[in-house]
Amino acid sequence: MINDFILSFRIRNTYRANSVIYSLKKLPLINKLLPNTLYSNSGLKTLANIIGLFLELLSIFVGKFLYILVMIVFASSMYQPNSDSFFLHAFILLTIAGGILNSDIFNPSKDKYYAICLMKFNAKRYFLCNYYYFLLKILVGFLPFTILFGLVFHVKLSICLMLPVFVICVKLIIGAWGVRSSTRKKKITNENLPTISALIIIAILLALTYGLPIVGFYINVVLFYILFIISFLISIPSFLYLKRYDKYSKIYKELLTPDTVLLNKNVKASEMNKKAYLNQINADMVIENGKTGYEFFHHIFVKRHRKMLWKATKTISLIFLIGFSCAIVAAIFVDGFKEGIHKLLDGTLPYFLFVMYIINRGEKITAMIFTNCDRSMLTYRFYRQPSAILKLFQERLKTLIQLNIVPGTIIAVGIVLLLYVSGGTSVLNYVLTFLAIISMSIFFSIHYLVLYYLLQPYTIDIEMKDPRFAIINWITYFICYFAIQIRIPTVIFGSCMILFTVVYSVVALFLAYRYAAKTFKLRN
Repeated sequence: MINDFILSFRIRNTYRANSVIYSLKKLPLINKLLPNTLYSNSGLKTLANIIGLFLELLSIFVGKFLYILVMIVFASSMYQPNSDSFFLHAFILLTIAGGILNSDIFNPSKDKYYAICLMKFNAKRYFLCNYYYFLLKILVGFLPFTILFGLVFHVKLSICLMLPVFVICVKLIIGAWGVRSSTRKKKITNENLPTISALIIIAILLALTYGLPIVGFYINVVLFYILFIISFLISIPSFLYLKRYDKYSKIYKELLTPDTVLLNKNVKASEMNKKAYLNQINADMVIENGKTGYEFFHHIFVKRHRKMLWKATKTISLIFLIGFSCAIVAAIFVDGFKEGIHKLLDGTLPYFLFVMYIINRGEKITAMIFTNCDRSMLTYRFYRQPSAILKLFQERLKTLIQLNIVPGTIIAVGIVLLLYVSGGTSVLNYVLTFLAIISMSIFFSIHYLVLYYLLQPYTIDIEMKDPRFAIINWITYFICYFAIQIRIPTVIFGSCMILFTVVYSVVALFLAYRYAAKTFKLRN
């Protein structure tokens, strides 16, 4: 087992080291100083391996630290003076949601593909040694921070020590259930592409995490002990089931295909699967009159792919419509909820920057446009002409804004109505809240389309290979994430958000018009 793990770890670290070298070669200025023989340089390979090991250590601790800090510690400030009770409540529910999102078993990672499919590593041995390591990382990574933050929130030390074990128990139970379910249904689910039912359950858990404290309900210590004992007892047969299960080769044979592993994760599997893809294309189109040239070309693309483009937008809009409707009814008829929701919404407009970041579809739509259009069309010289690029950019920006502004409008109207029925505020706050949400929607639409045209990070195999694109995405995520903690008056944040969107839009559009003709090209 140890030898299996060492070999699998070497495979994973070699891939990570090569990725580090590749990223270095893609950085501006530095790429000109590095030769193509870089991969054969033993000294640099050693340095890259050291960097890979360092990144592995960071992945064990930093992710857990930021997870607790942002999802629990920062969010707890909204529930003063009951923030101490919120820590345990949020950790339990978020752990269950995290178990559904990431059990590691059905994650089609590249190291699994290389080891099991290309190098013919025994699937069961590879899974077990790496799964044990996955569980160990959870224990080691969470333990110092559950103790640190738990004691800050006056949680008993014994419970702080139990929390990482609880996470492991949940992972084992959900993982074993997933393996058993896939065997019974003979259908493998890619955890990077969760099912609708999984997304609904996660949405419910998130609503319970941040919604129940509004009405003063928290999972207390007694309930945690009960959940811990039950999960611990169930996790034992779950662990034994996973250990004795001998059909991992069948699971990974179906899961680890080039489409699911080598293609970018932002592109849905249904768009990669030919049969499903053809089912989503509409051949019976009604062509509008008066459209010519690239405007007509884009119109045909939107008509043919309207199911792909609008399905998620409709789903997100419906979820928020139902959610705000229920909240408005509760605010009218439940006094305790009315007071809690008004206190929660008052001064927390920056929180919705993160919400709009989560629901915006700019990155996914640009990836879909590349996959189903630009990947083929960029091979033609006429398609790379400045006039063609700029005309299509205009048409795509209109479509992207339309797709994002529908749920944005529902959220903006929902917040205004919820503020009104829960106690009210000034007319200026109503106006700025509405315009700020709409501005966020427009900002993300422009942001991702401009990045796509200025960096075009995808290769012909639909792999994201530009580190600048990943870095900018990470910075955007980081800023939006930490906006949750900001509590400033609506007048100040709303005005700044609207002004920033206007300035950013002008600058970004200027850069796109100035440089897109040079940067929008097909990568090898």
